[in-house]
Amino acid sequence: MKQYIKFAIIILFASACRSGIKGNKNPNKAPRTFLTCDTINRSGNNRLSSQVRLQWWGDDADGYIASYKFSFDGIIWLSTNKQDSTFNLQIPPGKDTFDFRFTVKAVDNMGLEDPVGASLGVPVKNSAPVIDFITPVGSAGATTRNPVKTFPVLKYYWQTDDPDGATDVDYIELFFNDTNNVPVIVSANYNEVTLAAKDPNKNTSDCNILQGSKQTPSPNLLKGLVLDASNTLYIRAVDKVGAKSAYKASQNIYVKKVHGQVLLVNGMISSNGKITSQQFYQDALKNINILYYDTLLSSDVQNNNYTELAPDNQTQALIFALFPHIIWFTDDANTSLNLAKKTLNTFFANNGTILLSATFNSSFDTTANLLDFTPARQLVYMPQGQTYRLNNTSNINAVSSSWPNLASNSPPFVCRPFYKADNNQNYNYEYIYNALINVSGNINKAWQQTDSTNVMAKRIKTSNNKTDFIITSVPLEKINGNNNIQQFLDKALKTELGF
Repeated sequence: MKQYIKFAIIILFASACRSGIKGNKNPNKAPRTFLTCDTINRSGNNRLSSQVRLQWWGDDADGYIASYKFSFDGIIWLSTNKQDSTFNLQIPPGKDTFDFRFTVKAVDNMGLEDPVGASLGVPVKNSAPVIDFITPVGSAGATTRNPVKTFPVLKYYWQTDDPDGATDVDYIELFFNDTNNVPVIVSANYNEVTLAAKDPNKNTSDCNILQGSKQTPSPNLLKGLVLDASNTLYIRAVDKVGAKSAYKASQNIYVKKVHGQVLLVNGMISSNGKITSQQFYQDALKNINILYYDTLLSSDVQNNNYTELAPDNQTQALIFALFPHIIWFTDDANTSLNLAKKTLNTFFANNGTILLSATFNSSFDTTANLLDFTPARQLVYMPQGQTYRLNNTSNINAVSSSWPNLASNSPPFVCRPFYKADNNQNYNYEYIYNALINVSGNINKAWQQTDSTNVMAKRIKTSNNKTDFIITSVPLEKINGNNNIQQFLDKALKTELGF
């Protein structure tokens, strides 16, 4: 009996399939759209910020939701597959508050959209941006460069934010020393600026503005820089509806006027050397009638921070380029040559000339190519455990009779001989002095090479046959045994280097 009933059902089903399903097809029903809330009652300071998060969903009785479309003005509609999103609402210019009308419509799998959708009034207010300077903090083994004293080329970094979205910041205002001055505008696309005095030897100066890493200044000038005095830069961020952040003040920085054409770069590490070497060069300049000069302590470090070096090499290069002549002396060749190599290109491009006196001790990094911009090609190899020295009676002999013969007048000190650079199309190189070098214990060294005792050389530009670089591995303040170091300096600085 059960088998008979089952067979009858199959016959009826087959008969129905052959004859087809009869009736009227129901039309596709439009989906419905919903928001998580239907009203936002906020006013005054309780309004939402212009960055808002909204959520929605849809329902379709005879299919499924394929997508959504939304609009804040009823004109421009955008599509999305999401059911929530965070929006940065652009308040119209000149307005502090605005009521947006958000409408969202569900679209079903047949492409039919909700004809009405869900709508919500969104009362928003603009939020002011915020800005602050980025000030590096040094630590042991990670020394920073944040000067408290500098020549009139200054570098500043800052960071901005805005509760309405980072892209809502429109521009930055800069003021020197007084926020009542007319500000200079910097694009919000930049978070750093270099300010370079147009008149570095005046009491006050307008400043060229280099935005970001640009080498070409912008058309506007920043006024208000005071030289030989402390200065403060004030900054303020402005957003796209004109809301302004609070002022932020930089740390005070003493900006030195450029007093002369000569810069003394004191790169000495030893406390005594800082004082005695600087006094030697100051007296030497006075004795050859160079009365106006400036000084820079390139090695001065306090609280793990260099106090007189610019924050970056590009800014430091612009500072060195303020001077046509440099005397650089150091007992730390690694640090000084590393800095000089990265910052003297503009100085030399401006036809600057330099006398560089460097002590090369056993810790000098011979693999770092720190000499390749100097008249020295490489140091003479020093066997491990030995030290090259000059004693207190050593002669420093001139290669040419046009230079005076010199002699040591100090206790034995480190002195590394070197080989001069090879001539090329831009420069020729010549030795100036050699000396009897002693190995540790004051034992004379029998050199194999004829040029291996050279301690001073110069670089000559082929374009004009003039010397622009003299390097010595003998500290000049220690070789006045013949009482003629002033004669040497007069020739080296004035005749050769054009001081």
